[in-house]
Amino acid sequence: MLLLIFAACQRPQKKLVLSPNSEIQVHFSLSSQGQPQYSVTYKGKTLIDTSQMSFEFKNQPALDTGLHVQEISTNAVDKTWQPVWGERSSIRNHYNELAVSLTEEDPGRQMTIRFRVYNNGLGFRYEFPEQEAMSDSLFIMNERTEFTLAGDHTAWWIPADYHSYEYNYIQTRVSEIDASQFLSENDRRDRQIDNFQAVNTPLTMKTEDGIYLSFHEAALTDYTGMTIAVENNLTLVSELVPWADGTKVKQKAPFNSPWRTLQVGDRPGDLAESSLILNLNDPNKLEDTSWFEPMKYTGIWWEMHLGKTNWGMGAADQDSYSNLGGVEHGATTENAKKYIDFTRRAGLKGMLVEGWNTGWEYWGTDSLGFFDFTTPYPDFNLEEVAEYANQNDVELIGHHETSGQAGHYQTRLDPAFTLYNDLGIHYVKTGYAGGIIPRGEYHHGQYMVRHYRTVVKKEPNTRSPSTPTSRLKRRASAGPTPI
Repeated sequence: MLLLIFAACQRPQKKLVLSPNSEIQVHFSLSSQGQPQYSVTYKGKTLIDTSQMSFEFKNQPALDTGLHVQEISTNAVDKTWQPVWGERSSIRNHYNELAVSLTEEDPGRQMTIRFRVYNNGLGFRYEFPEQEAMSDSLFIMNERTEFTLAGDHTAWWIPADYHSYEYNYIQTRVSEIDASQFLSENDRRDRQIDNFQAVNTPLTMKTEDGIYLSFHEAALTDYTGMTIAVENNLTLVSELVPWADGTKVKQKAPFNSPWRTLQVGDRPGDLAESSLILNLNDPNKLEDTSWFEPMKYTGIWWEMHLGKTNWGMGAADQDSYSNLGGVEHGATTENAKKYIDFTRRAGLKGMLVEGWNTGWEYWGTDSLGFFDFTTPYPDFNLEEVAEYANQNDVELIGHHETSGQAGHYQTRLDPAFTLYNDLGIHYVKTGYAGGIIPRGEYHHGQYMVRHYRTVVKKEPNTRSPSTPTSRLKRRASAGPTPI
């Protein structure tokens, strides 16, 4: 008993980290049971009341109580960096940092919670260093990160859908968040809403004092997406998107979670103008970024949504907009050249073609692998269109719609990217409309996070030494094709 009392007395008091202008204060402490907790104030007003942090695992005890502080470090950073492109030519990264290294009394696992506090918000993440207790596969079943609100704020939100962000935002009080009105939409096979009192991030709010808040995440690289659930006492709790087997995250130490972010402002524009998310993302690792060329582009896709033409050839697609009247194939050589001519006359740079490759006639069927991403329809000459675009100084943008068949697409990346590369096509837009295959995986889960990064990092091959190699540039869509 005396040892327990002594250990409790030795737990440190609150640790405080301030924003550079001292207006935001973050307090970190351990509860009497040794559980990590924090709170946030802004200009003396409580934004986040005492909120706790914990993890549950499949193959280990929960990491929640029984922790003590092993080491505390602080840092102050004020530097400027240049993005490859964006709204600003330079971005200031100015924050104060607090890193709290925690050790479990038994069995001795370690975790560091790192806070970075800016003048317009903060981020914190969990860091698991290399350690024997987590050297094997680690299955996170739940990350419980709390955001305990100080009031029932006005909120702008969309449902916590594991597949889609395609909703109109709703304005209610936090306590009134209820996505059951979207139940009919949840019948679609590419939608998944498990908790009607949960929302996708970013979640934006306005307090009674006129303070604007936005909850989100940054540096999501090998983890799963976070949704936020609302509990009865106005405590927001992280709900992670699961794998098909119910596991939330599959990892092994060392690894870091994404940053959990809170942006703060006195007006809505403060949120939009913030660079907090960019600053918390990892720095660029590419040595050569000269090939990044943002552009305006036209394309053969909107006429299909209007029902003028169709994605497939010969018969109306089963799951398209053909009920509007479109039965003719849209992606023909002749039509593509008309679009290229218009793009050149309009002074635009790129032209995208959807529906050029075979397989669209099988859309909506339970057929795996109906797209091979290299075989054009008979009325579309890919080589001829690519050459015509080149002659008219128009960048042809390739299109890879996977119909959600991510696993199959990864087996076709080499021939698909090599074909585009050899034809001088420098851009490709990928799409994942429909439910994900393998079945049970989600657009916002760790399986697809890994898939997206695999596609982005994929380098094209060349078919012969005489073929000039140009870097393939990608435009990736994590969901249904943007229109």
